[in-house]
Amino acid sequence: MFGKRLPDETVEVTSTDKGLDVTYNGQLHSIALTFTGNDRYITIRGFQELIRDKYEIRRFEASYLSDTHDFLILPKLQWEELDARYPVRNREIFHVIDDELDFP
Repeated sequence: MFGKRLPDETVEVTSTDKGLDVTYNGQLHSIALTFTGNDRYITIRGFQELIRDKYEIRRFEASYLSDTHDFLILPKLQWEELDARYPVRNREIFHVIDDELDFP
């Protein structure tokens, strides 16, 4: 779903017995999964790692305690501009994807 939000990029995903094979702009990357509920954020963190040079995914704070988390993916430069212009408000609204992030 994130790949569909990147109009200038090509993303293809294939399930494997070990997880996901993600082809991002012609390069194959594997994301190992545990086949548990933790895989949601393992997948998100893995995809974030692939696109980190150009894009960043952040979660809306207001969605954290819901059963469905909402995300916004923007060019990295745009996030940097928003962080510089609205540092406090941006931290109140969005959560940076990190190694600790998971469903509550």
